Amino acid sequence: MAAARLSDIYLCPKCDLVARAIDLHPGESSQCPRCGANAGRGHSVSRGAALAVAATAAQLWLLMNVFPLVTMSLGGVRRETTLIGASITLAANGKEALAALVALTTVIAPAVEILVVLSVLSSLDALARAGLLGRMVRWYRMLWRWSMVDVFMLGCLVSIVKLAHLADIVVGPGLWACAALLPALAFLNAYAQPHWLFGWTDEPRIA
Repeated sequence: MAAARLSDIYLCPKCDLVARAIDLHPGESSQCPRCGANAGRGHSVSRGAALAVAATAAQLWLLMNVFPLVTMSLGGVRRETTLIGASITLAANGKEALAALVALTTVIAPAVEILVVLSVLSSLDALARAGLLGRMVRWYRMLWRWSMVDVFMLGCLVSIVKLAHLADIVVGPGLWACAALLPALAFLNAYAQPHWLFGWTDEPRIA
């Protein structure tokens, strides 16, 4: 059998079929020949572009947590809060479980998710040679399930609409950063796939 790169081997996540992967042009897609599961899509994204998006996501996460989400003025009283401040306020008002859930799904999980992606993209070759790339991808997929920035953003929009007629509300930089973070995380989730990550490496061939 001729030597082949690991990125040339396709393993179906549904039926465990092992087959030789085919090169796809941007916009093309393939299916598993046995069960018909999605086997990938062609793309023209480079490792450098994915790394740049991950770095941008890290900066947006920082802005989302440092700057106020919204500023509300009611009866001459002006209030503003950050994401971390909202979690602390919930805990101080006897809602520790809800505060922990908000902190986990909107602060901690996205932060670790972005950190894992940055680590993987900046050390692809070393991780592949050490046999750790697959494990890192599994960690990322697990963290992705707990990252719920999109749910938080939807909740903020609903709250703003309901409170708009009761108080003067100004959307802060934190919420704008949250909105910009959503497509960045979606991009990372789309391209943090084992086949594409191995395709960006120079890992040795196997017999």
